[in-house]
This record gives sequence, C-alpha cells and structure tokens, in this order.
Amino acid sequence: MLALPFKRPDGDADWAGALDRYIRRAYSARQADAHAAAGRLVDETRRLAFAQPLTDKTAGLLRAALLRYLRLLGSLERRFDLGELELASVWRSAFNPSAKQREPSAQFERAAALYNLAAVLSFEATAEQRSDADGIRRACQLLQLAAGL
Repeated sequence: MLALPFKRPDGDADWAGALDRYIRRAYSARQADAHAAAGRLVDETRRLAFAQPLTDKTAGLLRAALLRYLRLLGSLERRFDLGELELASVWRSAFNPSAKQREPSAQFERAAALYNLAAVLSFEATAEQRSDADGIRRACQLLQLAAGL
C-alpha cells in the first residue's frame, strides 16, 4: 500500500486580514471589528492543521484538525463570496517540495486541505495491521475514503 505525501504550505495565509478587508469593504468597520476574533480562529485552525509532520502519533490529530479547518472553510463559503476575498496562499508540491504554487484563491486552499486529508487517510491505511481480515478491511476502508475526496 502506498500513502500520499503530505503537502506543506509555504508561509501562512492571512485569513484574519483577508476577512477583515472583505467585511470592511462589503459591510462596515464596526462589523469587521466585531468579527476579528473569528478571523484569528481560522488562522489558528489552519496553523494546527498543517504545522505538524505526518507520523503515527500525529495522524489522528491532523485528521481532526483538517476536518475542523474544512468545516470552517465550508462555513465561510456559505457566508461570503470567497472569490472576492483577497487571500493568497503558497503551497509546496507534495511530489516535488522545491516547487511552489501561489494561488489567490480560497478554492485552491480548500483543494490543498482536501488533498492533505486524503494523505492522512492513506497514511493511516498503511499503518493498519494487515495480517488479519479486519486489518485489511480497515485499511481498504481508509483508502476508499481517501480516494473519495
């Protein structure tokens, strides 16, 4: 079984700043100030989702953090027009870490997070004990989940 390599962000995406600018432009400065903590929460959740290396000990934590980050992104997509959000994120290629790609798109950020969730699931599948039928079944289920992302 093969596991997908984990993608790494190159620097931080400034969700707090991007959301603040968008809310000030679309709504008001008062609304932006009232929701500043929410922007910082998105930044912190992103940092937790991508800060740790993928190991046996961190796989479960990374999976939970990535799922939380993806839920936050989904919530933001329902509330704001993310196409107008001035968010630029830089990601290193999972297969060639020296290659970087910068995209001013929240959808690219979501795609990278989904890829990393698939990488975590495939890593967990390779860590399953495959000497019995239950272990093989669990590993196959994890790989199916990863493929479905």
